[in-house]
Amino acid sequence: MDVKANGGAPADADAPYLRIERVSKLFGSFVALKEVSFDIYRGEFVCFLGPSGCGKTTLLRAIAGLDLQTSGRIEQDGRDISSLPPSGRDFGIVFQSYALFPNLSVFDNVAYGLRSRGLSRAAMEARVAELLGLVGLPGEVRKYPAQLSGGQQQRIAVARALAISPGLLLLDEPLSALDARVRVRLRHEIRALQRRLGVTTIMVTHDQEEALTMADRIVVMNQGIIEQIGTPVEIYRHPATPFVADFVGTMNFLDATLVAPGRVRLGAVEVACGASDGLVPGAAVQLCFRPEDVSVRQVERSTPNVVDVTIEGLEFLGSFCRGTLKPLDGGPNEFVADFSINLVRDFDLAVGRNLSVALPADRLRIYPKS
Repeated sequence: MDVKANGGAPADADAPYLRIERVSKLFGSFVALKEVSFDIYRGEFVCFLGPSGCGKTTLLRAIAGLDLQTSGRIEQDGRDISSLPPSGRDFGIVFQSYALFPNLSVFDNVAYGLRSRGLSRAAMEARVAELLGLVGLPGEVRKYPAQLSGGQQQRIAVARALAISPGLLLLDEPLSALDARVRVRLRHEIRALQRRLGVTTIMVTHDQEEALTMADRIVVMNQGIIEQIGTPVEIYRHPATPFVADFVGTMNFLDATLVAPGRVRLGAVEVACGASDGLVPGAAVQLCFRPEDVSVRQVERSTPNVVDVTIEGLEFLGSFCRGTLKPLDGGPNEFVADFSINLVRDFDLAVGRNLSVALPADRLRIYPKS
């Protein structure tokens, strides 16, 4: 799939720093990547997001030269690197498993890539001290990896990747082996460090929250193709395909029928919705919206897109409750809505309670029913 859109790219960007052109990768008869094309601009933080087996790590390895593509072209800073070995490319890489040398000290791990540069001992010591300060581990030069926590080891791996001042930083699911609390803290630290250094960065992740909180742009992948490229807000608010809508965040999918451009019938209720380009009246469609987009406050009979429901279930999730709502018209569709704790208290919401909710037209998307 040849994706040319570059939503969210810097307005003042000149030529792309990294250009991927019709890259494919085959393992025997299995197509891991199918003619993938997109650009990355200097200083961007881009996440490859998708489920296991979607091709995101394969693409990262092709960019690094660790597993060459079957066909296609890769350019970095105007230079064709398509067939170069990893040693001929300008990047640093951090793996999920840290890949630190257990028999080397922190100093020697971080300085590993510097030794081939012919630096003096004093210059190496200064560079290592600078990097350890950047990742928040000053004074840890004499320790060994086994003496560090998982989060500390990953910081050392980042420092080692940055030691040679690469033009491109590649992160292959660097946080997935850490516990949740450390993962949240470290993703903020990595993002802040990337902004400070301005290094162009690609991170592979299957964690949508990581991608939404860290990336300038997200490349959503599925079965070897790109489903959508955009900013986190674009991906979340305007999913281009049902796959993106379902994979990123929680989404309601309701069976409906298109009755006119921008209007669908949902059970016995007719509601206004988003664009219906390419669909004809009478078409079976899926109506999609986020649980947090369901409105409860200030809903009156004159409010557009009112649906009368009963609360079939109410799940407490800490800062909010997720309700399962059943339309009172007897239609087959159930959907979920997120209610703040204040709203649950103010409206005395409980299982079995009848309620009128509104589905804002600008938050409703429709897709052809497959």
